[in-house]
Amino acid sequence: MRRRVLVTGGAGFVGVHLVRGLAAAGWDVVATARRAPDALTSAFLAPVADRVAWLQGDINDAPWLTARVGEQRPDAVVHAAAVTPTAEVERDATRLVIDTNLTATVTVLDAVRAHGVPRLLVASSTGVYARDGDAGTRAARHAPRREDEVLEPRNLYAVCKLASERLLTAYAEIHGLQAASLRIGSVYGPMERATLSRSGLSLVAGLVAAAAQGRHLRVSHPEVGRDLIHAHDVAAAVVALLQAPGWRWQLYNVASPVAHTLGEVLDRLAAASDLTWESSSVGVADLALTPDRHRDAVDLSRLTADAGFAPRVPLADGLAHTLAWQRLGDDPDPAAVAAFPAAPG
Repeated sequence: MRRRVLVTGGAGFVGVHLVRGLAAAGWDVVATARRAPDALTSAFLAPVADRVAWLQGDINDAPWLTARVGEQRPDAVVHAAAVTPTAEVERDATRLVIDTNLTATVTVLDAVRAHGVPRLLVASSTGVYARDGDAGTRAARHAPRREDEVLEPRNLYAVCKLASERLLTAYAEIHGLQAASLRIGSVYGPMERATLSRSGLSLVAGLVAAAAQGRHLRVSHPEVGRDLIHAHDVAAAVVALLQAPGWRWQLYNVASPVAHTLGEVLDRLAAASDLTWESSSVGVADLALTPDRHRDAVDLSRLTADAGFAPRVPLADGLAHTLAWQRLGDDPDPAAVAAFPAAPG
């Protein structure tokens, strides 16, 4: 029996990988986006195009979204639409950040409840684990972060994500919905680019671009770690959860059980390119990091127990794969994009 899933934010960095991964796993995917997919998105999804349909509209428009869910009658909804802001965007477009990262979750919940959608997954972020003064203490403990911790996020994006998680939990319990939030780690991989909804690129994206150019980098605090996860593994985790017989939790970490340091990333990129690097002080660094940028590894026990999932893309392979994508250029040939593998190997 064919299954249908509706994915919000399907043209975004994470969203496009969810669309491709779900379609490759046999789902019929209906993806929403504010604008029609561009040529690069269409080329990336070409291998699964026969299973993907697009709906153009704004998820903050509650009547529009509710009507679309009613028309499509999906077996599941994956809410991946988000604004990933810089500090400047948080200041200049505060309402947009709140509406998209928090208020839209309620809109999605209402639509799911109104039309009896069996399952809902909502993308959150491991950014909720970070707060000022936290990195040094936890890094010394090497303790993976667990979903049941009491958290105190500081930036607007993380505050909205944590509030969205708690709204989902309360709403689902009140109305008897099968719904869960996914705390997704620092995602890297093909198709990451600056857009209106993603103003700041990841650390890995910047380093991969430098590697493709064969640059020499001076880097402060290369011991800073990140819970890196390849975009293909994020999609695989969502597929595994949707195919699992049941969920015992309403919150799951989706990341790596290891906090890979920036130095590790640089060493692996240097082995695959002409990149060179050296450690330096913040004042003269090309990449000036501070200890508060550290992100701990997270615990995957819930996800492994309920969905049988563990990340499958090793860091070295994932970085080489992302570097190969970068080398396609800023305006790659559509045929090369369509032929590019979703994951290494």
